[in-house]
This record gives sequence, structure tokens and C-alpha cells, in this order.
Amino acid sequence: MSISFDDVPYEGRVIHTGRPEALAVEAWLRGVRVRHPARARILELGCAEGANTGAIAYHLSDAEVVGVDASRRHIELATAMKDELGLDNLRYFHAGIEALPDEVGGDFDYILCHGVLSWVPEDVREAIFATLAERLTPRGVGYVSYNVAPGWAMRGLVRQVLRAHTRHLEGPQAKLDEARALLSLMSQTPFTAHHYGAYMAAEAADTLQHREPYIAHEYLAEENHPFTYGEIVRLAERHGLTFVTVAQLVAY
Repeated sequence: MSISFDDVPYEGRVIHTGRPEALAVEAWLRGVRVRHPARARILELGCAEGANTGAIAYHLSDAEVVGVDASRRHIELATAMKDELGLDNLRYFHAGIEALPDEVGGDFDYILCHGVLSWVPEDVREAIFATLAERLTPRGVGYVSYNVAPGWAMRGLVRQVLRAHTRHLEGPQAKLDEARALLSLMSQTPFTAHHYGAYMAAEAADTLQHREPYIAHEYLAEENHPFTYGEIVRLAERHGLTFVTVAQLVAY
């Protein structure tokens, strides 16, 4: 069983590659004249504790920003942040993507969905792209992140080991403690002379550097499906969407 976001909140962050300003430039360079972000309607699916939506609403004070998340705890934390900062242009809804309330509305200029697609069941994946198709303006832009195959197929080997050795444990902290102990053991394997052992040791050591919420929801979650580029393009086209570009990863 997966660790729930209510038990271990994700501890989100600002997603620079998914900023509406960056998406607008990417779109404009490819001939899509999307609405200026400063006056746009922006929706984030799976907004976690609101780090990204809060930053957008704070810096784009004339934009209308909406965040949706299936975790009640996430929405409680996001709402507390919104109230403390006095962000009147920001609204939050506790709801699953496959059952968005009518109050969320439509005709969004930007719809963001970071860190969700690979980690949800197929019906929710379909709902993400259906939401893009149904709620974007005709020249709106959607941003969807995902784990990429084959790279994550290799990283998934570590995930398989961690899930196999923690599935019998009860409680999120017990699972995390066991996962970290196992990662420490894997990182010190004596078989690094072989390329397979060297890879597993390096991957385990790198994973140990991540925050516990990341390990919980990336490596111990029941769902983690890496996609190829072609799969994403076909998924978009099946919902009547046009693929524009791959967002560039930038070091900050």
C-alpha cells in the first residue's frame, strides 16, 4: 500500500519550467499567441501545498489562479499559506482530477500538472488530458511533467527493491526508515567493479540525498509509470490536443 499525501505531505516547490511566463515564451516562439500571463486564468492540477500556485499568484497579481489537489492536508496547508499572504486572486479546491467541481470553471489560458501523470492510475491520466482538452481556451497551453523512459525504467529497479522490502511494514515512518536503511546498504555494495553493481550503488546513494516525502511518493508509491516521448504525443492527440514542445530543463 502507498503512503498517502495526508500522512506525508509532498513539500512542493516552485516549478521553473512550468511558470506561465516560460510557457508563454515557448508558445509564442512556435506561433501560438497565448494570453499574456499577467492577465491570464491559470489552473494547477495536483497543486500540493501550494508552493507553485502561491508564487504565481504573488508575482502575477492580476492573474486568476486556481489550485486543485486530492489531498485534504495539502489543501489545508495551501489555504493557510494563501490566507497568510493575502492572495485574493488565488482559490483552492479539494478534489480529484477525475471529479473536478463545477466551481473550478473553464477557459483557462494555462493548465499546469507537475509531478502527477506518472504517479496516478490510467483513469486519472486520461482525466488530466481530458481536462486540458475541455478547460483550456482555444489558444491555451498545458504543461504536463512525467518520468521519462528508458531512463526511469532503469531507476525503477531501485524502486522495485524498496517496495518489495517495505510492503510488509505498517505506517509511513516504518516504511521510510526501512527504505533509507536499505538504500544505505545498497550504496555500500562491494560489487562496484561490475557496471550493474556500480549503477545500483550510485543510484542508491543519490536517492538517499532526497527528502523523505520524495522517497515516499517517488519510490514507495504504488503507481510510477515512465513514458516515452511518443506515448505522450499519442495521448495528447487522442484528446484532440496538439503537442507544442518539450520544456527545457534548466539548472537554478
